[in-house]
Amino acid sequence: MPLPRRHVSLAQAFRVLIAALPLAACSSPTDVDPLSVSLRTIAFATQEELEQWPSSPVVQGGERLIVRGRAFVGCGRPEAEVRRWGSVVGLQVKAVDTDRICLGIMATWVAVEATVSGLEPGAYLVRVGMEGLSERTEGTATIGRR
Repeated sequence: MPLPRRHVSLAQAFRVLIAALPLAACSSPTDVDPLSVSLRTIAFATQEELEQWPSSPVVQGGERLIVRGRAFVGCGRPEAEVRRWGSVVGLQVKAVDTDRICLGIMATWVAVEATVSGLEPGAYLVRVGMEGLSERTEGTATIGRR
């Protein structure tokens, strides 16, 4: 049995098109601007050197945004993700599982340094989440000209 056809007049289609145009011209308020981030782990020769590295995230501006801190990765590896919403930058460092054999009793905190590229010069509020820390850290950073 064929479905009944619904006829739409040209005037109705034109009204829908005119109503949709302003919406198409605006970006969604949930749109985010992805940036690039490089993350490196810092290896120290002694436990004392590791203890001198900041345990809570520290935010630093300059030519690029740099965040230093420690993340709990267990038997995995750290991975970073960054997003920008206007003048707010969100950086999340999380643990990613690996396929290696791991003793469950190993608790591994690693020193990490994340460098965010692609920010225009200006002042930013930076919200940082590190795996293993229960609270986010907020800081401000000013990015200058390159």
